Amino acid sequence: MRKVVVDTDTGVDDALALMLLAADSDVEILAVLSVFGNTHGDRAADNARYVLDTCGRQDVPVYRGAVAPLVQELRLSAGVHGDDGFGNTGLLPQTPVPAEPGAVPVLLDLVDAHDGEIDYVALGPQTNLATALRSEPRLMERLRSTTIVGTLGPALYHDTEPWADRRFRVSRDPNVSFDID
Repeated sequence: MRKVVVDTDTGVDDALALMLLAADSDVEILAVLSVFGNTHGDRAADNARYVLDTCGRQDVPVYRGAVAPLVQELRLSAGVHGDDGFGNTGLLPQTPVPAEPGAVPVLLDLVDAHDGEIDYVALGPQTNLATALRSEPRLMERLRSTTIVGTLGPALYHDTEPWADRRFRVSRDPNVSFDID
């Protein structure tokens, strides 16, 4: 069974990814971490909790992560996903995700407990990952794998070199993307 940590700015697209992971019997979701991007970080956490609750996965913990980029000004994607990340539906979990414990300390604890076993899936900006790297410079070596979902830029902008597109993840926290690459 694959042990997965999902780092998400839970909008409509990430909700589908969470549903697919939640339904996969070969995946153990150790934690879902929120980050700003499609919506505010706290709302992304509540959106993830709502999706997991709807899927009957109350057993999967959700933690609040980064609420803003490390350097640049916060910009969100309300024009794509609505202000709430869910197309302005107003859907909320019965119980909001608490502020503590935070995503980064939880991630570091999980890596200590499952060294070399975690598949890290970043569906939004990698600010939590970059913050964790500041505390544990060997973090990337200690993860089994790291998957970064970067953008819909090629589809939206008819890019001829989609492998070179870094538009979304860079536009939300560019210093992080360059540090991780």
